[in-house]
Amino acid sequence: MASEDQLLAAAAAAKPFATAGEQVVGVLVADPFDRGLVYLCALGPPAEDDLDDDVPELGWIAVDADGLALAETRRVQEAAMLAALCETAEEAALVPDAAEIAEAAERALALAGEERADLRAALDAAHVAALAAAAHGDGLRVARTGYVDELAAAARGLSASAEALQQRGSELSASLTGDALDPAEPLARAVWEVLERVAAAGSPERFSDALGDAAQAISAFAEDVLAHYRAELDEEGAA
Repeated sequence: MASEDQLLAAAAAAKPFATAGEQVVGVLVADPFDRGLVYLCALGPPAEDDLDDDVPELGWIAVDADGLALAETRRVQEAAMLAALCETAEEAALVPDAAEIAEAAERALALAGEERADLRAALDAAHVAALAAAAHGDGLRVARTGYVDELAAAARGLSASAEALQQRGSELSASLTGDALDPAEPLARAVWEVLERVAAAGSPERFSDALGDAAQAISAFAEDVLAHYRAELDEEGAA
C-alpha cells in the first residue's frame, strides 16, 4: 500500500521537473514485478487553468521511494503499462459503480420477505459481490499484477450473482398479476433496478475481453509517457 504522505513526498520530488506554469496534477503508483514502488507523476497546468475541452499534453516523471527520478526505460514503461492495465481492470470489474449496485441490492433486500428465500439469497449474493468490488475503490491503489487477479475474481462474482438474480427476477415478474396494487410490484422494480445498474455499468462477464480490447490503448499510454518523460532515460530498448 501507499500512504498519503508517500504520495505527497513523490509529488514534491517531481515538482522540480515541471516547467513554468505547470504543477504535479496526478500521481500513479505501481509496483512492477514487486521491484519496489514507482510513483509516476503527471506534470501539467493546474486544473483551474484548463477551462476548455482539450486535454492538455502532460509531461511525466517517475520517482522511486527515495524520491530519485528513474532512468530505466524498461521500468518506467512497465510502471506505466501496469498502471493503465489496473485502471482498465477496475472499470471492467465495475469498481466505480459497485457501491451504487450494492445500495440498490440493499434496498431490494429490505423489500424481500422471508418467504422468498431464493430471491433473498440471490439479492444477498449480488449485495456481497458488489461490496467486494467496491472495496477495491477504497484507499490509494497500487498497480500490481496480483491486483488484476483480484479484480478478475471480483468480476466473476458480480457476473455470477447478476446471472442468478436475473433468473429470480424473471420468475418474480412472471408471477405478477399486472395489478398496480400487487404487493410484489415494488420488489420487482427494486430487483430490476439492481440488474439495470449492473448492465449500465458494464459487462463483468467480459472482463478478460475488456483487457484484451484495451491492449493497444495501454501500450499507447506507455509510449506517451516515454515520449514526454522529463528526465534522460537509458538507451535500453523498451519491452
